[in-house]
Amino acid sequence: MEYFDCIGCDVHKDYSVFRMFDAQRKVGPPIRIRHENGELERFLKSVPPGSHVGFEACGSWMWLARQVEGAGLVPRLGHPLKIKRRIPGSTRTDETDSAGLLILLSNGTFPEVWMAPSMLGGICVASCEPSWRFAGRRAR
Repeated sequence: MEYFDCIGCDVHKDYSVFRMFDAQRKVGPPIRIRHENGELERFLKSVPPGSHVGFEACGSWMWLARQVEGAGLVPRLGHPLKIKRRIPGSTRTDETDSAGLLILLSNGTFPEVWMAPSMLGGICVASCEPSWRFAGRRAR
């Protein structure tokens, strides 16, 4: 994967902030895209096919992963706590988060979470909780 094949994305309920490398191989300006009126779909179609889009696991990650895949891009789901530990600074904003995700993805240190292939009937995350921890618990 080349540096220009990476996109960092900070996801929110109504919008996402994307960062990509510019022609000088520096982190480009933040691009804020709303999730309505087809704006996200148009933006994703404008990105070179096959690009990797890194984002944190959050409430709407499955929806975003489907949108990214539908545009011919590769969704990369990241572990939120590990990402938080790897992005320096105590003040995190949409711009710094998306830039941090871009850098982690491009330098190979993105803490990826496994996603099932979409052809299996939906995207899901494998539980990180060992099954033995649930032994003996009763459903309520």
